[in-house]
Order: sequence, then structure tokens, then C-alpha cells
Amino acid sequence: MWVPSKMPQIAVPGARFYAQENGRRTRNNNGAQGSEVPLYATRTRYYDLLEVSGNATQSQIKTAYYKQSFRYHPDRNAGNEDATRRFGQVTEAYHVLGTTSLRKKYDRGILGPEDVRNARKPSGRSSSPSRKDTAGQKQTSSTSFSPAKPMFDFDAFYQAHYGEQLAREQFYKQRRAQMEKQKEEQRLAKQMNRMVDVSNVVFFLPFILLFLALKE
Repeated sequence: MWVPSKMPQIAVPGARFYAQENGRRTRNNNGAQGSEVPLYATRTRYYDLLEVSGNATQSQIKTAYYKQSFRYHPDRNAGNEDATRRFGQVTEAYHVLGTTSLRKKYDRGILGPEDVRNARKPSGRSSSPSRKDTAGQKQTSSTSFSPAKPMFDFDAFYQAHYGEQLAREQFYKQRRAQMEKQKEEQRLAKQMNRMVDVSNVVFFLPFILLFLALKE
């Protein structure tokens, strides 16, 4: 499979592309350091983000996407910028690898920024070939045509299972925060009571001493 040694860096107004996390940067002819290499210009970064091999089927890619998106979903990582960035990268990887035409372009090294910007979430109705298929290798065996089996509805599964789990996590998180707040209020109340007791002792102590002195 032929892959260009250097991908062109094309600026597209308004486009948002994620760069790879390892900090690798391009250099111009003068040796100056430039911007980070975008994900679409890498060889295997999309596969690495979803933690699948280049021969993964569409079902495997979709399953890996739901696993990674659940792991880095902003609702589960509130305030975590790294998780939010990773969630965007995983989504971009799925939009490319889950679409047959875009995956072919990516494997051949000709995927461009305009392709990524116009990419949409795959419908899941068409099957995506493995990376060997996109490279043009021959199939070792052939099978007769048979009606396609209905694909498992991952969207419904994700909403039914992970949606409920997210709701539970948010509920317990709020409950823990409320309990910690109550504990802190009780601690402050006890501290205030101790301070009042000490203040009373300090206030009445001179009068007690004066009374004892006069009594003697």
C-alpha cells in the first residue's frame, strides 16, 4: 500500500480538526517548527484512538466507538479538558472509519480536511471493508450471496444501558456532594459552639475572680 511520506497541510476556514496527542510537529523548509499534524494526515491514529486493528469490521469499529465515547463522555468527566478533547478525537475517528468511502481514502493516504469537515455519523446500514480489502488484496475464499442479517441496534443499547448508568452516576455524585456539604455545615456549627463557649468563659472569668476576691 502506497502512503505519501508527507501530507499537505491545507487550511480550511471554519474547519475544526483534532491533532494527534503525542506532540509530533511538522517543520518547514527552514527547519522552523510548525503546527501539530492533524489526525487525518496520520497513518493509523484513527485506528489507535478506537483501539482496533486495521482489519476491524464495521461492527467492531462501532462497538469500539461506543466504548471509547462512553469512557470519555463529557457528562462523566465534567471539567476535564483532556477527556473532552479525546471525546472529539474518538468521534472524528468513528466518522471517518465508519464511512466506507472515507475509510478507503484514509487507508490510501489521500483523506483531506474537506472530507473530514463534511463527514457525518455513519448510519450503520452499509458494511465497511477491512483494511486489507481497501488495499486491494484478494479474498482467500468466496461465499454465495445470502440476505444480510439485521445489525444489532447499538444506538438503542447505548441509550438503554449507558444512559441509565450515567443518570445513576450523576445522582450518586450529587448525593455525595450534598452529604459532604452537610458534614461541613455540622463541623462549622460545632466549631462555632466551641468558640461561643470559650468567649463566655473569657467574658465571665474577670467577674468570677473579682467576686472571689471581694468575698475573701
